[in-house]
Amino acid sequence: MSELQSEYDIDNDIDKMLAELPPPPPIFAPRGLAVAAQLVQVLSVSAPDILAPSLNYSTSEVLALALHDSAHRNDISGPSIPRHSSLFSGTRPSSQHRVSFEEMSDEWFETKSDLTRVRTALGIPDLFISSRRERSSGDEALAILLSRLSYASRLLDLSDKWGRSEAAISRCISEIGLLIYNNWSRLLEFNPRFHTPARLDHYAACISAAGSPLSDVWGFIDCTINEISRPVVNQDIVYNGYKKGHALKYQAVVTPDGLMCPTYGPVEGRRADGGILEMSGLDETCTSHAIGADGRQLFVYGDPAYGLSNTVISGVRRIGGLTDNERKLNLKMSKLRQSVEWGFGNVSRNFAFIGYPNGLKLGLQPVGRFYLLAVIFTNIRASMYPSEISVKFQCAPPPLEDYLESFK
Repeated sequence: MSELQSEYDIDNDIDKMLAELPPPPPIFAPRGLAVAAQLVQVLSVSAPDILAPSLNYSTSEVLALALHDSAHRNDISGPSIPRHSSLFSGTRPSSQHRVSFEEMSDEWFETKSDLTRVRTALGIPDLFISSRRERSSGDEALAILLSRLSYASRLLDLSDKWGRSEAAISRCISEIGLLIYNNWSRLLEFNPRFHTPARLDHYAACISAAGSPLSDVWGFIDCTINEISRPVVNQDIVYNGYKKGHALKYQAVVTPDGLMCPTYGPVEGRRADGGILEMSGLDETCTSHAIGADGRQLFVYGDPAYGLSNTVISGVRRIGGLTDNERKLNLKMSKLRQSVEWGFGNVSRNFAFIGYPNGLKLGLQPVGRFYLLAVIFTNIRASMYPSEISVKFQCAPPPLEDYLESFK
């Protein structure tokens, strides 16, 4: 009888407590969270059996403290606690350990002043404001984008590194990347203002001085296969039989100063190199503009898959065998043509994220833009520091500011 009376008293106490509470606000509003925290705390002490069987006193107390803590961390109706916040992970909220740009190490260029130089040359403002009014310095925004491209990391990793939410990091990467691409994608095109007859003649002279038997070659052309995650739809379109996986392809001409320009893509992984050349329109462009100062036609050199065209030449192939001179020509040009592989290697080495297929998902990310941004930054680095290509051909690239000015 006493047990029944005890249960009755508990029920009366709970009813009385609930009756004295104010009308419950929305459960996820700050005030509602505070009320819920108080209620759970009282129940865990006075009537623990009423709680779900899977909860005991300790977990109930944790829940009460979590709800109470979250009430102070939310200033609008609705849950705004990040998925990986300190509420669950035991770490400090990101706003409490935000790292300023001045505290970061020199990771992408030789000095931080070089990063500021690049930011200024690209026209990125001193203060970058996202579409959600999130503010950061232009240097920090550029550094966040470079962090994404340089490492095969998750947004969570970047959030911990920069002390911003994953959503803010994602917006910064997307919006600063789009800004740079919209303003400077022309760095990937053949530009007569930059590719002048004098410059093309200089390229041809450097290649010839490096041992080329051909005196009218100004660059080396090739395609690269960039593997991506298996797409949800149209998987056969991007399937590459050579890699036996899904991929996008890009075409580039590498010049003796280490620049990759023009660059074309992305193209479906199933396309052949010759088909990509036709799609790019490079042959027609070079026919009109790849002309030396003396009026002679200049060429780019590629592997035998490209064959011969008005402006593209490749290694000699003949049924029945090659002469000694033809074999020597192919051997010398093949060694020089390795520079185009070095160019693609610089892209993947300096910007490792584009070499991480599981992170490149069509439909969820601007996969093609990421790769082309990596090429743009590779060219920027080539204009600032000596590369193995420019050293091999003894061909210095133009200074960064002159390089960018030519494409404005």
